[in-house]
Amino acid sequence: MSFDLKHLPSTFEDLVIADPLNAGIIQQYCTAIPSKPLLLVGPPGAGKTEAARVIAQTYFKTKNIQNMTWEFNGGSSGKDLQSQIMAETNFQLFGNSDKALVVINEIDTLDLRTQQPLFRDFMDAKRSYIRFIATTNHKSRILGAILSRFRVVDLTPPTNQDWVPRAKAILEDEGMSPSTQDVALMLQSFKGSARDLIDLLEETVIGWRTAQSPAPITSHSSGRAL
Repeated sequence: MSFDLKHLPSTFEDLVIADPLNAGIIQQYCTAIPSKPLLLVGPPGAGKTEAARVIAQTYFKTKNIQNMTWEFNGGSSGKDLQSQIMAETNFQLFGNSDKALVVINEIDTLDLRTQQPLFRDFMDAKRSYIRFIATTNHKSRILGAILSRFRVVDLTPPTNQDWVPRAKAILEDEGMSPSTQDVALMLQSFKGSARDLIDLLEETVIGWRTAQSPAPITSHSSGRAL
């Protein structure tokens, strides 16, 4: 498994959320999902997609629901998004007395004039047995009537300091023993996205493992490694 996939967030504790108030809301959705659908808003790197996935995965784990396709994209799902959601809902509700849950990324890419009004009606009709979690980079492109149906949480990208505990945990999981100060110094001048930061951590681990490897024994007569 690649380094980035290995360290994808799987629990609330793995998430890096800049605002503690927003983190509290996300934690609430992880532990006891409120009835109101959740819309996570923010630029790339704010953690909205990871948070939506963790909420979903936590819920499915408690319900022992597996092997489903619960994540959709507003731009690539096409006009049959609602039928896809219903097929997934029927799967999740088999043997589950609670609600189904679906994640819709980039919900703003649903056409404002045609698809969004229909999706608003769909949400109203299905809310009694479907939990909706959605994400968007562009809240202004979403119909007001849809926004009013969501608990809207505006996320901002975490700072380097926000990342220190998570970065330290990843390095420790790879066998390193850095101090909090070590990690803070490493990230002090970092500039880049969350994905770039994961790349930095992978490079750090590779460098550390290389330094830990014993030097090859060389033959004094030939100078070649044995």
